[in-house]
Amino acid sequence: SVVIVNTNGVLSPGALASIGTLTIWNNLTTWGTCRCDLNTDTLACDQVVVAGAVTYGGTLEINMSGGGTALTAGASFQLFNAGSRSGGFGAISPLKPGPGLSWDMSQLPVDGTLRVVAAVTPPSPTIAPVTLAGTNLVVSVPTVTGAFYVLQSATNLTPPVLWGNESTNAGTGGDLILNVPVQPDEPKQFFR
Repeated sequence: SVVIVNTNGVLSPGALASIGTLTIWNNLTTWGTCRCDLNTDTLACDQVVVAGAVTYGGTLEINMSGGGTALTAGASFQLFNAGSRSGGFGAISPLKPGPGLSWDMSQLPVDGTLRVVAAVTPPSPTIAPVTLAGTNLVVSVPTVTGAFYVLQSATNLTPPVLWGNESTNAGTGGDLILNVPVQPDEPKQFFR
């Protein structure tokens, strides 16, 4: 059987700002928010222990507590201990663990570990020619590991332009392919 965190659901192993462990004796799939606490002083963190397989998805929300000690590059936190891991979180909050730092989620599918790395300043992304597949725009962008990519949209380019986030994704070093629904009730849509 599978424990599923639905789109509007929240999985939180410990009480807010209190480190805890949650054990799931079967499989886990996250579509909603997985909220994990970590203490910046002790480098202790919440942990989800899954006897079976965990499938990541949705948002990984990190709540940092402690006496004000800043995280540094090289810190790591094993958030998930599972028999096997697959998938990936579509977003992380906060986007950065601190000034000049970035989250590295590349090891989550390998060993369940979230790492802190020095921030990478990616080159400006080069968007491949956009195609239309049914009612979706297909956007492809080469990515850099450790960088975050945000696709935004607006319905009007008259100042002040109100850009809304369509998708936030972590770079993996490979191509990021986004299927963006075209809104038939909007006469114009602009993306960046």
